[in-house]
Amino acid sequence: MYRGHTHVWSTITSECVGCTACGVVHVCSSSTNIVPCAIEQQDDSSCVCTYTGIVVSSTSFFDPEASIAEYNAGHFHVHVDQHQHSRPNRTPSLMQKIEVLDRMMSSIVDLLFFSKQAQHARETERLRFNRKIASVFTAHVSRSRNSFAPCSIIDGIETCIESVSSYRRPIQHDDIPPVRHFTQLKRIIVELLSRIELPRQYIFTEQNEKMRNLIISLVYISSDGISFDGHVYLPKFPGL
Repeated sequence: MYRGHTHVWSTITSECVGCTACGVVHVCSSSTNIVPCAIEQQDDSSCVCTYTGIVVSSTSFFDPEASIAEYNAGHFHVHVDQHQHSRPNRTPSLMQKIEVLDRMMSSIVDLLFFSKQAQHARETERLRFNRKIASVFTAHVSRSRNSFAPCSIIDGIETCIESVSSYRRPIQHDDIPPVRHFTQLKRIIVELLSRIELPRQYIFTEQNEKMRNLIISLVYISSDGISFDGHVYLPKFPGL
């Protein structure tokens, strides 16, 4: 092997490539790689190694083939026996609901805003935002070069600004407010879920995935709030 060159990858197997210049071998997801995977996040939130084209990680939050009705029906039938065994003999009291929801809200706020996964997600989004700007600017330069016209840097910058004008600005780690900022949001969501009548699949246990996903959804929706017929059920939190 020698330094100072660009690897020229050649496919060996579906998950393995080798450099024809220096002989180094890359195997996706191997902990002994000299050259780590070049990760690129796709629009469906999966992460692909650009050397092999293999999906090295994916998320369960995106599935274009699944429908809400099928998920609800399938999830209930798969877990119906578990729910029957775990369902308490009596309806939980309001205080018990509040205690469970408060613990779930605390863990979800920590996961969404302060965990290592959240930091990685913000960094990935920032890189994707930067790639969008870079590709637009590169296209502007290419068009100017192909038309033999002088390349205006100002026009290129304006084109980039216009291309991302409808995008949300990526959040920096320093933009995340302290934990106490979320106290009111947690209290309102806990009060809302503890007082409304939910379908029987939403059991008040910390292991209930459907309840956890419902809370995550409400945190996301709280950036706009929920109101109906003049009543505000979930105030808008502009900080989100």
